[in-house]
Amino acid sequence: MSSNTRCSGLSRQRGYSTSRMASAFSRSNPIENVWDALGRQVAGRNYPPTNKNTLIRALTEEWDKLPQQLLDNVVQSMVRRVECCITLHGGHIPY
Repeated sequence: MSSNTRCSGLSRQRGYSTSRMASAFSRSNPIENVWDALGRQVAGRNYPPTNKNTLIRALTEEWDKLPQQLLDNVVQSMVRRVECCITLHGGHIPY
């Protein structure tokens, strides 16, 4: 039995809708915070990217500049996010 099957079964046993849970977890996806920070950095450059190659270069350069603490905080926030999602039975997470 796969872990997804076990998770879905447990969710149903506890009265959670798996589609509702999936939706809530996608909203709590920490990578969205990283993409947001990266996007703001690229948008704030003196010379914004004008084609695919300059976009790739800008993303790579800005990725290298992201502070490790940002990435650590995003990962560490997952426990709180999951607990909040469970408490709200998969409802909207207020952040």
